[in-house]
Amino acid sequence: MCPKLSRALAPCLPRRSLRRSLGSPARPDEAGFTLIEVLLVVLLMAIAVAIAWPSFVRSFQGQRLSTAARTLVTVTRYARSMAVLKQSDLVLTFNLANGQIDLVSSNTSLPSFSRVVSGVRLQEVAIEGAEPLTEGVGRVQFLRNGVCNPFVVTLADRSGNQVRLSVDALGSVKSKVFGTQ
Repeated sequence: MCPKLSRALAPCLPRRSLRRSLGSPARPDEAGFTLIEVLLVVLLMAIAVAIAWPSFVRSFQGQRLSTAARTLVTVTRYARSMAVLKQSDLVLTFNLANGQIDLVSSNTSLPSFSRVVSGVRLQEVAIEGAEPLTEGVGRVQFLRNGVCNPFVVTLADRSGNQVRLSVDALGSVKSKVFGTQ
């Protein structure tokens, strides 16, 4: 007697014939993939990864540079806002050796603020009225009325791509991208 399910799917055949018609192996030792099939799939996956890898690397490098630029824009806006809000003069320092950006206040009630720009380097800081710095520490003062010394910061990654951030006296930031990205 055939079960109701098998009658609905296929004519009433012996179980062995039904298995073969559905693609099941007759013997359990015939199940699985051959070594050549597995190696072929691995080879195709390796070729796909090899083709896509350079795009992933460029994407990660460009992402680091844009993340560092966004961090610098955020810190600059925060410095201006805190100077106005707390009515205290603040100093934004750029350490070109280690990529550290510090926000320090003369008011001891305000906590210090520090960020490290990783994956890229601070290539140059040009503060209005001073020589452009390519090493050392640059300092920009944000006054309690929201005004700062205009400055330009250039960030660069290992591939030679650059972002130049220009900050005017009122703290608004404009960015310009150079390189291939």
